[in-house]
Amino acid sequence: MKLLLRFAMIVSLVAALLVIVASLLFLHRGGRLFIVSSPSMGRALPVGSLVVTAPGSKITSGEIIAFRPPTQPGTVFTHRVVSGNAAEGWKTRGDLNSSNDPWSIRPRDVVGVVKMDLSYVGWLLRSIPYLIVGAVLATGLYLTLKRHHRHLSVVVGITVAVSLYVYVFHPLVDATVMTSVTKGGVTRTALVNWGILAAKFSVNGGVAKVIQPGTVGAVTGAALSHGSTFVHAMACLPPWQWVILVALWLWPMGILMMREAPRAKHSYSRLPPARNISLSN
Repeated sequence: MKLLLRFAMIVSLVAALLVIVASLLFLHRGGRLFIVSSPSMGRALPVGSLVVTAPGSKITSGEIIAFRPPTQPGTVFTHRVVSGNAAEGWKTRGDLNSSNDPWSIRPRDVVGVVKMDLSYVGWLLRSIPYLIVGAVLATGLYLTLKRHHRHLSVVVGITVAVSLYVYVFHPLVDATVMTSVTKGGVTRTALVNWGILAAKFSVNGGVAKVIQPGTVGAVTGAALSHGSTFVHAMACLPPWQWVILVALWLWPMGILMMREAPRAKHSYSRLPPARNISLSN
């Protein structure tokens, strides 16, 4: 068993070194990694996607490129090329946008051409700092608690890390308001669902509508006197997906209960036997 574990550790270290070397070579040759943070590309590049780019010698219409627009050189956009060439500049547009971007992209502005995208993998990468926080919390509890309670630290660490991450980033269900128009006492709002899950959205207490991830939907509701728009969202899942989601949330507690059950049974078995006590006058 020890030999097998040692072999697994060696294989893991070699694999990690190969990944590091390949990543350094990729970056040295102009490759870049980006996490999509806006829903403008719709289903082509959902929010939370990990985008891999590489330098391209010839850019044609229809390709998706990463670039720094001349008016915002500190920001990287990932949009589709709709027209143009290297000499005159390229026109770009997000798939969900109704008009082209207000700039022309020159070769010096291009970071790279999108070669690969991994949907939602970016959410996992963003979770790393929160997992570290959970690990630190779990370690602190592990060193503080008594020995037979130390497994509680794992449950607390996982729960805090996942809850904090979901609260901050809303990866499962969220939306961006694209347009909102009020007319005749009715507010019509166009929303883009950039969460991972399909969801029912309603505006100002109106009828809810299911909007799929990475798509735009229009919902209507009563116009409010102060002109505000309140969006309510709820995940829309079939029963089997709800079962999976609830199971993922409850599995740390299930592991805790399975670990506690044998210990509780063992403790009960060590209780002294009951004795009959006779009472006499």
